[in-house]
Amino acid sequence: VTDLGPIIHVVDLEQLGDTMVVCDVRWYLDGRSGSDAYRAGHIPGAVFVDLDSHLAGPPSAAAGRHPLPDPADFADALGGLGIGPAHTVVAYDDVGGMVAGRLVWMLRILGQPAALLDGGLDAWAGPLATGETKPTPVDCPARSWPDSALVDIDQADSWVDRGILLDARGAERYRGDTEPVDSRAGHIPGARSAPFADNLSAEGRFRSTDQLRERYAALGVADAGEAVVYCGSGVSACHDLLAMEHAGLGRGRLYPGSWSQWSASDRPAIVGSRPDDTGFPSRSLRPESDPRFGRGPRAARVLAGVFDAAAWVGCRLPAPLAHALAVVGGNLEWALRPAKRRQLAENLAHVIGEAPRARATRRLVHREMVNEARRSVDLLWALGSPEEFLATVELDGVDHVHQAVDRGRGVVLAGPHMGGWELATSIPREVLELPTTAVVSDDWLAWAIEHARVGAGLKLMYDTDTSLRAVRRLEAGEALLVIGDNALGHQSKILSVRLLDGRVALPRGIARLSRLCQSPIVSFYVLPLGPRRWRASFDKPIDPPDRRGGAAAEQEVLQQVADRWSTVIRRHPEHWWANFEIPWEPEM
Repeated sequence: VTDLGPIIHVVDLEQLGDTMVVCDVRWYLDGRSGSDAYRAGHIPGAVFVDLDSHLAGPPSAAAGRHPLPDPADFADALGGLGIGPAHTVVAYDDVGGMVAGRLVWMLRILGQPAALLDGGLDAWAGPLATGETKPTPVDCPARSWPDSALVDIDQADSWVDRGILLDARGAERYRGDTEPVDSRAGHIPGARSAPFADNLSAEGRFRSTDQLRERYAALGVADAGEAVVYCGSGVSACHDLLAMEHAGLGRGRLYPGSWSQWSASDRPAIVGSRPDDTGFPSRSLRPESDPRFGRGPRAARVLAGVFDAAAWVGCRLPAPLAHALAVVGGNLEWALRPAKRRQLAENLAHVIGEAPRARATRRLVHREMVNEARRSVDLLWALGSPEEFLATVELDGVDHVHQAVDRGRGVVLAGPHMGGWELATSIPREVLELPTTAVVSDDWLAWAIEHARVGAGLKLMYDTDTSLRAVRRLEAGEALLVIGDNALGHQSKILSVRLLDGRVALPRGIARLSRLCQSPIVSFYVLPLGPRRWRASFDKPIDPPDRRGGAAAEQEVLQQVADRWSTVIRRHPEHWWANFEIPWEPEM
């Protein structure tokens, strides 16, 4: 029966014929005896399968409570139970399939037909047999566990960087409210709560395939091949794996060591209802749609084509001519966009200490709008000429970055929205000689730019992405580049700091990352020197806040960053891209 699905209904058992072996796989977390329950009453002909002796290797802190058995030992166990490779296995228990699913999953990944009886023992309407069924031993060859079905502890640790990590335990164990067995409570950072019991209806039967697909879609799983599941010891996780396969999502992977192995190690544990407790959103999705322009990815691909075409044209125009056209465009925008003029005036007035309607402020607004147009032209040129771009950048203070990196905990590169910020994501990739990830806004425009300049080999993550990825970058000694209010601040808490002549609310993201990872912060700025020429300047490192200092220590460090931003903004107000609302409060 090669096309047997992972779930079978009791009415379909008679179709399996003489090759069927029914297995009673009862086991209880509270210590009750599964074998006693089997002898008291089981489906006639069923053989008893013991989780500890048949389906697991020796327990240890290094491997977990129920590691997969050695392939030869598992083959011997199957043979002793009368199960050969030609048999079809149906397994059941009386706890919703939580335990029996382990046997079914093990056999299915070895290519043997096996299914979980939907509803378990309660689904059997006939009489029960008592005592024991003595199986006739058969030969069963050893088969290796396929690597494609499993991950080890290191792979589980990094899985959230590339896929979905699911925790099949109950929500109370996921949150860390209770831990009845293992040494620590909580869950693996980045894991999403996916209790196996939610695969079942109130009657204890599997939900419909449509309902299961909806459930796993809500967890971010469209393809089970992107999912890894764990539980307490690699048992109930198999229930989620079978449910995803039953729903038509394909096969996921098991982390056999699960929480019993993880909690015994020195790896971090998260307590609470969020996948990631660092105060940032825990989402790892592609850019959101923009209701003004339709579906984000589709619009982004169209816009990327426009960028490509404009870059192709821009690369063929002499720089003076391109900038002359930009000046014309900037003047037109200044004349035709009064709302933008007002927003810039409100912010730039805080730089020069004049009223928003003052003549000096209006002149500064005009200069910034023209400069913005010139920078946009430069951006298009850089998109089309990534190999030439770095040769046009002068560097100042790169040794400050190396000083920070030498401390061994990565570095946060933090810059305000100054003149060349659009180009900043390309600079560290070459000049700093260490892996650098740039954090950009999660929108279709950013996605379009990345799509257009994929040939430049950029490494990006979005500000709505899981901060656990950012933490791992820093802990690996890499650099994380953030710009202004994109500093992993989406939906995260804010802190009030002094900026220029007022107080503003800034996301605490960079300060919290610095505290958690003990990574220094280096302020940097990219300013235009002329057509297609820039200077990138890096300040001295700011020491990270004390790990135990909390919000007060984070605010102190964020204030140091804001002070440095204020200095450079005052020096170059005509290049401060301040076309966004800032919640100014008067400095008391």
